[in-house]
Amino acid sequence: MDFWREPSASFPHPLLKGITLEGPPPLRGIQKIHAPFDYPITAICGRNGAGKSTLLGLAALSAARPDGWRRSPRPIPAVRRRLRRMIFAWDEFFFRRPSDPTSAGLTVRFDYTLGGDDLQIARFRTEKSRWANAPDPGRSRAVRFPKRAIDFVSLSRILPPAELGALRRRHSGASSPEITPLTAPATEAMSAILGQSYNSVEVHTNGGMPLAHCETASSYTGFDMGSGEASAIAILSALERLPVGGLLLIEEIEHGFHPEAQKHLIRELTRLISERKKQIVCTTHSEYILDALPREGRLLLEREPDGHRVSAGPTTRQAMSSMIGTPQPELTVYVEDAFAEKLVRQALPGEHRLRVRIVPIGSGADVVRQLRNHLRAGLDGPAICVLDGDVTQNQLEAWSNAQDLDSTDSCLRLPGESPPETWVLDALLTDDQYHEELARSARLEAGPLAATLQRLRSTSAHHDIPRDFALRYGIDEELAPYLITACVADHPDLQPIRDHVASYLNGA
Repeated sequence: MDFWREPSASFPHPLLKGITLEGPPPLRGIQKIHAPFDYPITAICGRNGAGKSTLLGLAALSAARPDGWRRSPRPIPAVRRRLRRMIFAWDEFFFRRPSDPTSAGLTVRFDYTLGGDDLQIARFRTEKSRWANAPDPGRSRAVRFPKRAIDFVSLSRILPPAELGALRRRHSGASSPEITPLTAPATEAMSAILGQSYNSVEVHTNGGMPLAHCETASSYTGFDMGSGEASAIAILSALERLPVGGLLLIEEIEHGFHPEAQKHLIRELTRLISERKKQIVCTTHSEYILDALPREGRLLLEREPDGHRVSAGPTTRQAMSSMIGTPQPELTVYVEDAFAEKLVRQALPGEHRLRVRIVPIGSGADVVRQLRNHLRAGLDGPAICVLDGDVTQNQLEAWSNAQDLDSTDSCLRLPGESPPETWVLDALLTDDQYHEELARSARLEAGPLAATLQRLRSTSAHHDIPRDFALRYGIDEELAPYLITACVADHPDLQPIRDHVASYLNGA
């Protein structure tokens, strides 16, 4: 994808690299959002109402109409007003009734790469709800929209041809339709996507209304084909119509495709747009679509109490956790016991805790063995282990070598050279910050607390320390480990563990 990463100065077509929306007023509840497009295929995912369709609609308004370009015919012709010099009109995506609040002041910025240079166009809505170009401090006059062919395919809103009376009537008459065959590469792509051989695929257009025709072992039309075939033809025919440098927008790209076909779809589209230097922006709720794309080809939109957040390059599990509403761990961390599990969990920032599964196993040797089994069996996602601090480096290397593991990459140790319970007590005793935090959290006096911690430090059975602390102060035994580990959670000696986990979650 060199044309995307380093566009040539001789490439005459604009590439859309980002959209920014700023209010007030909000647009569909969105006050501010910025979406970067870091790959020639960008899949925008998120829960319903997160803003996916809003971004797709704004992308449709990102360029002026090139001479001679007409978007694909629709089964149901659009009836809303269109601006002559634009391909789509604002009202086609953001219809406003006279009684609705004014959108004056709303600003939309489009970031492009054109001719090897970065270009930004900002437009705002005036008091009369008209668009005007915002001044660019770096230029002597406002920048005009570049011309670019854009087409829009809304798979989720395609009705089966048999349910469209107008389409039946149009294609039942005596008039001859305009026939547009898919090229050999597009036909081969359709065969690869759906897993069956197509001899030919055509789109017959009569009175602006398209109807697909396929030939496999038999010939049939859109009246007799499944939604997957109809979706594939809609996407491939629209992509073929686009000239070099064009932009194809696809709503709900997975619509009608089974999981394997979704993976093949992304693979074939990637190949086709690479050959013709085109761009695709789509929306999806599918983990298979996300998995088929590199992380730079994914955007996750999330609605939060104070606005909207865009996460560029999310892992598939991160995106699915957001859409499902329950965590889908992206990394497994194996530790020795429940206390180590609580210490590691408390040490991680909140946004990472939701993305990590921490599992107590047993002895240090058993932890390393479990890690080996996880990696060799190809279990759910990547994994690392964090052993107690009293495990020596020689022991760690011996266990890792015995299991054929790279200890520097997958095995860490908790800080100190003692069991984690003892290390936590030392941190509480030697740093007033942590000592005072425990006193506040447990509602205890700092002086007597220090004496108690000193006595606990001499306990020979380190596993009993949390229980003895709970009994001494009438604290629930299950709460005590959380209480004392939370007070040292930001200790700098735990930073290597935080950094190692972050490197996995960030794809390093």
